[in-house]
Amino acid sequence: MARPSRTITTLLFALTLGIGFTPTVQAQPTQPPAAASTPADNNADYVAPGREDLEPAEPGFDDNNVDNQAGKNWHPTTNPKSKVIPGQMRSDKEEIPGGFTKEQANRAEVQEAKEQATQARSGIQTFAVVDTCRTYWPSPFKVCGKIREKYDSLGGPQSFLTWPKSDELKVPDGVGRRNEFVNGFIYWHPNTGAHSITTHFSVAWARIGWERGPLGYPTTDEFGLSGSIGRKQSFEHGHIYGSLAGLATIHGAIYDKWVQTGAEKGPLGYPTGDETKTPDGIGRFHNFTRGKIYWHPQYGAHSVVGAQQLIWEASGREQGIYGYPTSEQFLDSKGNVVQNFSKSRLDLSVYLGNTATTRVGEKLLNDKLVALYPELASGGNVEIGARNDLVANAETRDSRVVGGKEVVTIIPVPSYYVYDWHRGNLNDYCTSSPDEYSGGVKNADFRGPCAIHDMCYQAVSRGERTQSFCDERFHSQLLLTCEGVYSQYSVDRYRCGNVAQVYYQVVKNAPHDF
Repeated sequence: MARPSRTITTLLFALTLGIGFTPTVQAQPTQPPAAASTPADNNADYVAPGREDLEPAEPGFDDNNVDNQAGKNWHPTTNPKSKVIPGQMRSDKEEIPGGFTKEQANRAEVQEAKEQATQARSGIQTFAVVDTCRTYWPSPFKVCGKIREKYDSLGGPQSFLTWPKSDELKVPDGVGRRNEFVNGFIYWHPNTGAHSITTHFSVAWARIGWERGPLGYPTTDEFGLSGSIGRKQSFEHGHIYGSLAGLATIHGAIYDKWVQTGAEKGPLGYPTGDETKTPDGIGRFHNFTRGKIYWHPQYGAHSVVGAQQLIWEASGREQGIYGYPTSEQFLDSKGNVVQNFSKSRLDLSVYLGNTATTRVGEKLLNDKLVALYPELASGGNVEIGARNDLVANAETRDSRVVGGKEVVTIIPVPSYYVYDWHRGNLNDYCTSSPDEYSGGVKNADFRGPCAIHDMCYQAVSRGERTQSFCDERFHSQLLLTCEGVYSQYSVDRYRCGNVAQVYYQVVKNAPHDF
């Protein structure tokens, strides 16, 4: 690699150590689609009346630190007093739970007495009548109708919601109703019925406008996902997911595409936030633990994952030379892994740096490609589809221990490369820049991409290649190395990619003599 300046070399060293670099911060959600086919804007900053003081914890899987068992020993008041008699109230005999005051507890007991008297006069044996309201000591707030039926079915104060902390309240549309509880809410609408939502999940719902946002009203309670620690709740127009990746809302065309890829069990993994506008204000995208889905009204929704994602992001994403994705990854008639974008096609085989071929059925395929896609060895023109990690199964060509640390090689140094720093910058791997990215428990070997880049520049001097071709292939091979060594979604993978980006900018912009 051509010799960079001292300033750039210092920067590269800092980057290699991971100094001052963190993964890209996800943009804040803005005005996501309202429906699967025709996304539309909405007011994501809307706060419903009465919710202004609600400040739930930051999103995350383990931040709902509430006592869901606080009401497990609750029982209705036996022989409640119909008026406050000092020294004879339940509050005088028992510790008042739930943070309620003695005045509130006494008021609740008086209400219980009136409710029990009405029940006795009418001959009602239970509180099964829809219009009957009920008080749950020590909370003075009443729960009525369908919301009360739902609350009782969950266990009342013995449920995770524990005690009511509001009477029934209107919601802004004037149709729905809600009660607030210590650990969540119950919402009712004539079209969806009554459903609970935990304080934890309400964080994500609140971010995009509660029931007035793109999700609408809940249609299920929160439930666990089979074979996973993740949890989910469905709404009229979308869903909320909770996982170790945090809390995320998802809906519309992007949700439909995610389901097609296998949802949380597919290559993309769990969503990590909310749907976000692209800088042009036209498209939308969603981040997942192992990739992205982009939507555009002209091109639809498509995933971008694996090595293609790294190359595409390094090239400027939808604003770069490729544009928006217009297809999933697929294997073309020549056996190349490609993905179509609005401005250009991204052919992964261009970046593999290996001309050796392997016969698979009637085709000659790049042997590096076969290593990346073992399923190709079975023969045939197979559909790739959305794939998490193009290099996860790549054969490691070399793994050595240097200074007690493993150094992993994805793209090897060509056997005919001559290393001799006395001969100049085109014979010394990465010149004055580090020959590897030293992150995590193992290092990524950059010698192969640097050596191939040196040889390519030698071909430039002979008029056989262009500088642009050499630099772009160098860039992609560095990214493939980062993807192969740090195959899981991690800080090291992104820091390695950041270092690769700096290396690429150095060789692209620095003056050269060929």
